[in-house]
Amino acid sequence: SFTAPIFQKSQEEKKLIRDALKSNFVFGACSERELRTIVDAFEEFNFGREEKIIVQGDVGDYFYVLKTGKVRFEVNGKLVGNAEEGTTFGELALLYSSPRAASAIADGKVTLYRVDQKTFRYIMQSQTMKTEMAKKELLQGVKFLNFLDPSDINKLVHTMVPRVFNEGEYITRNGDEDDTLYVIQEGKVCITEVSSCSAKKENQELGPGDHFGETALLHKEDHVKDATVVGLTKGLALSIDKETFEKVVGDIAKLAIQAED
Repeated sequence: SFTAPIFQKSQEEKKLIRDALKSNFVFGACSERELRTIVDAFEEFNFGREEKIIVQGDVGDYFYVLKTGKVRFEVNGKLVGNAEEGTTFGELALLYSSPRAASAIADGKVTLYRVDQKTFRYIMQSQTMKTEMAKKELLQGVKFLNFLDPSDINKLVHTMVPRVFNEGEYITRNGDEDDTLYVIQEGKVCITEVSSCSAKKENQELGPGDHFGETALLHKEDHVKDATVVGLTKGLALSIDKETFEKVVGDIAKLAIQAED
């Protein structure tokens, strides 16, 4: 049977890690025993200035808690966010077996705690079923998708890609070519720079269960976003592009008809 590693830490260090985990919604349902096990399993590592901690597109191997220093996140070479002491990152690639969505780079000297994928998955295995159930309930509550039958919803549960966003991060920008649908699972976003043809309202706030990006998904030719969406808090959205949606569910024209009724 698997035994999680134990690395010695001071009570202050344990508190920093525990507080960081409690602020991350992924660990919200963990028992005290599970929290103690994962806190003990974190190992301290140091990174030098501009050293890459995570490389975009790589297979996830570690989950991190930032002890000291600052880390920046880049997607395709563009800055999308920053992390400071007590911030967690890297969990979703391990939880969902998906490639790293962004690179994490040390801004100066950085000290991190990290836990390996095997230990993380062992501790989180009881959360996997809860996570899938939560995703299913979320998608079943989206009016935009309510014409789909249960088998289609189940397919989306296993196909939609998790997208973490941070406070102040631009998730989409008005005018961008993008046909991705987003359904918010955790956190809040704000709609700004709304085009005149959009059904969205300026400065409209969206939260769990709300969605955005459906307009570009529905249009056959125009895949341009009609609004800018910015994170108001740290959060998580489920995302899927038009090509993947149609492969999984079928002809999206049916969805367009239902959405207009």
